Amino acid sequence: MKYKKKFLTLLLLSVFTYTYAQEARVISLQECMEQAVINHPLYGQHRMQSQLQSLKTDNLKAELLPQLSINGKASLQNEVIELPISLPGISIPSVSKDQYRLSLDVNQALYRGGLNKFQNRIEKDNLAIADMLIDKELYNVKAQTKNLFFQIVLLDKQKQIVSSYQKVLESKYKEVQVLVAEGVGLASVLDVLKLELINIKQELNSLSTARNAIIQNLNELTQLQLGADFAFTLPQISDLPASDQNRFEYHILTMQQQKLENSKGMLEVKNKPMVFAFATAGVGRPGFNMLSNSFDDFYMLGLNLKWNLWDWNKIKTEKKIVDINKDLIESQKQNFELSIQLGLNQLYAEIEKQQSLVTDDPEIIKLRTNVVETAEAQFNNGSLSSSDLVAEMQKLNQAKLNQELHKIALINSKLAYIELLGKL
Repeated sequence: MKYKKKFLTLLLLSVFTYTYAQEARVISLQECMEQAVINHPLYGQHRMQSQLQSLKTDNLKAELLPQLSINGKASLQNEVIELPISLPGISIPSVSKDQYRLSLDVNQALYRGGLNKFQNRIEKDNLAIADMLIDKELYNVKAQTKNLFFQIVLLDKQKQIVSSYQKVLESKYKEVQVLVAEGVGLASVLDVLKLELINIKQELNSLSTARNAIIQNLNELTQLQLGADFAFTLPQISDLPASDQNRFEYHILTMQQQKLENSKGMLEVKNKPMVFAFATAGVGRPGFNMLSNSFDDFYMLGLNLKWNLWDWNKIKTEKKIVDINKDLIESQKQNFELSIQLGLNQLYAEIEKQQSLVTDDPEIIKLRTNVVETAEAQFNNGSLSSSDLVAEMQKLNQAKLNQELHKIALINSKLAYIELLGKL
């Protein structure tokens, strides 16, 4: 009894493990797209761009700190200052022609008209644009992954329908085989059915080969190690999202306009006064007393003012250039929106067409099934050839295949609509 309980426990555990393993082999489109993005080489560039921006911001902050420098100079000149007088009995000292100077100089910006503020804004704009360019490329990777995923789903559905058709033919082949063995059937009928079975076998091999090649490419993108035993499940899409597009290309153009606007702020700064404090201290021969010929220490404190009062309307012209560039980008945005809307209209029409086909498919399959049942009855009583029967069975198989293809095409068209909106 104890061994029986252990056996049942192991059996249940094995069934659970097998079931879990089977479930674990199901893969979704969303998971594939997420893994393709995460494992793409471009994904790590977000972090690097952020590090770059942080370093540039640190440099901008450093410009607000006191700037210290050590300056030295040694020179030899052919003439020095001399007093053009001579007094009897008085020796007037002269300055040496070799001169030396070593100083510590400090400069501190006190007011720069908001230059640092606009520099920081432009750096943030650069980071936002760089990130969006990366996201745009990664979005293309998601779209590429989606296309591969749907190719696999299409091949799987084709294989499923063709395999079902193969089983029907094999069953019919066995029926005819019995009739031929009993002497009431023609061997030529077997040849027709066998030829069709060979064609189906070749088609299934082609489908498997194509699937393996696409799986390999999908594995390169996702690093998921997908295999022949994975089941690919399609997302269920009931309603389409709102038609407000969210494309990265559009946001990049908007950010470029914002960057241009901040560059106008930089131009404004050029018309504002700038004030700097400075200090210098050191030793030299001569010092600040140019008539002294000995090494003296010196220092100086002061303020510098820089104010460009007239630039011959250069700043005004540059602002106009910026405004024109903004208008050019605005026209690009309008053109982009128009092309997106045209694409959405075309896809929406395609979705309606696919929806209509999906609605009609069950009726077509029903009618094709009735035709095949009638053809089988005619074939059994000898009034229909095996070729005609196979032809009708092929049409039924194609109708079933079309139904699955139309369902997949409908989902694919909806996803293409979502992709064009930038909401994949």
